[in-house]
Amino acid sequence: YDNDTHILFLAGKGDGNIRYYEIVTEKPYFYFLAEFKSSFPQRGMGVMPKRALNTKRCEIFRFYKLHSARGLCEPVSMIVPRRSDQFQADIFPDTPGCRPSLSAEEWLSGYNRPPVLVSLRGLYNPSYTPK
Repeated sequence: YDNDTHILFLAGKGDGNIRYYEIVTEKPYFYFLAEFKSSFPQRGMGVMPKRALNTKRCEIFRFYKLHSARGLCEPVSMIVPRRSDQFQADIFPDTPGCRPSLSAEEWLSGYNRPPVLVSLRGLYNPSYTPK
């Protein structure tokens, strides 16, 4: 689940496809968006942190798909098609960064604080051309 865009990604062990849905607060509560299709089943999935995504290509999520039989790890990018070459603030809101909002002692004492957010705008490089 991507809390920033409210998109739920579903991938099952032994299935080669990844389906994704937008989660909303009104009925029917979710809408099918699209599906990544592959004939190669996955054994597992990993996720790239948001701060490492390619914002110029409007990449909102990147999975690392571990293939069951082929012994390889395939990157799978989820890209929102956009015509503009400007930073897309609507699909890249501030997101949790790598700095903790609590120390271990604070957390063990029962404190709770929202995550420290970072902007992805600083990662946007308009002169970068993807290959």
